[in-house]
Amino acid sequence: MKRWAQVIGLEPDRLDEYRAYHKNIWPEVVENLKQAHIHNYSIHYAGGYLFSYFEYSGSDLEKDLHRLASRPENIRWRSIMKQMQLPFSDGDERVVWIPMEEVFYLE
Repeated sequence: MKRWAQVIGLEPDRLDEYRAYHKNIWPEVVENLKQAHIHNYSIHYAGGYLFSYFEYSGSDLEKDLHRLASRPENIRWRSIMKQMQLPFSDGDERVVWIPMEEVFYLE
């Protein structure tokens, strides 16, 4: 099991809208996440930033994430979420979510 955390900014006036979408997340998006071996997925908010955490139980995270990103429902979902998010910049490229390094874990 691999633990994965990431962070991104959120437009200041979009938190309520972001919450509403996730309160009513599309069933197809949930099913696609499960098929990608993603479990215990949560998103937290503090001071203009979203922090997400999930556990991955598959054997090829890159392949599963690529397949997840190519599903029509996920493409639509991500395009809506992207309008509310404030991506970080990684040189010349805009990175949507920045992976976070795990520095401590207590089981």
